[in-house]
Amino acid sequence: MFSADGQILLSGGLDRTIKLWDIATGCCIRTLMGDLYEGMNIQDRAGLTNARKARLKALGALI
Repeated sequence: MFSADGQILLSGGLDRTIKLWDIATGCCIRTLMGDLYEGMNIQDRAGLTNARKARLKALGALI
């Protein structure tokens, strides 16, 4: 998922981490760990495949 300005990419891993990436440099800005998906509302998020939505839902996100 990209930020509204297209400068940051958010990725989620099977290790239950979320990484924020700087698009211009390709560097990881920050790694977030824990149960951050619990209660996350992804209903209207662009760029998520059905498979990714299903995975996030399994981790506790709201669809």
